[in-house]
Amino acid sequence: MKKSPPDREKYELARRRTEEVAWGGLFTALCWLFLMAAVWLPTMSLSLRILAAFALLAAELRLGQRAALLVYLSTTLLTLIYPGFLLNLPWTLYFAPYLLLAFFFSRFFSGTTCILLRLAAGTGLFSALAAFYGPALFPPSLRTRLQPYFWLIVIALGLIGSAIYDALLAYLSAFYTSRLAHSTRPEK
Repeated sequence: MKKSPPDREKYELARRRTEEVAWGGLFTALCWLFLMAAVWLPTMSLSLRILAAFALLAAELRLGQRAALLVYLSTTLLTLIYPGFLLNLPWTLYFAPYLLLAFFFSRFFSGTTCILLRLAAGTGLFSALAAFYGPALFPPSLRTRLQPYFWLIVIALGLIGSAIYDALLAYLSAFYTSRLAHSTRPEK
């Protein structure tokens, strides 16, 4: 079997790295665009944040977990510039970290253990978000009435929201994986 010359191997390595950087920049730009649009279109903010998570999901599936983490960090840094960190705190504290943790858990665990870990992580992330936004969203009179039940409500909403978000991510992951397999299939 004939070995390729070293220059050809270096060229292929450089081409692959360049392609990965380009894809990473594209996914970062998509995430940032969706997050900016979520601020401009407040009635669609939830769906646009989910679309930004879909761009991060595509980065995870196409480039791997390290590249997806870099896309997440670069998008978070870009949201510091515009539209602002506080406006995209749900992305920073819940949507993107849940996606990254779900893939991390699915790499090491399977079945019920993986599902329970993902839901526990989602509930914890949702609770952190509620702890930050809770005082601003609820007026003081409502907070005093809900005080004994506040964390029970947050945990229940976190479990329900995480289960729905996890099912949506599983559907989008299957859809993108089938599209990716279809687009990379060799032609006859």
